Amino acid sequence: TDPSAKITRHMHPQDLLNLSWSSKSLHKFFMRKSSKIMWKQSFRSLPYQLPFPDGIIEPAWAMLLFTKFCTV
Repeated sequence: TDPSAKITRHMHPQDLLNLSWSSKSLHKFFMRKSSKIMWKQSFRSLPYQLPFPDGIIEPAWAMLLFTKFCTV
């Protein structure tokens, strides 16, 4: 399997956001559709499970939950 998926599945969604903001190439990597599984695994690793709203992508949900910014 993909080594990045093995690493990111243990990361908090806020850490994925911060990593995605660290460079243009990482932002492009984490925002592509194929990275959705990494985001989902990251949310599953939380000690609590929040219902996922319809019509919102994982990075936007993470931003709404874990930052002071709202772009939804």
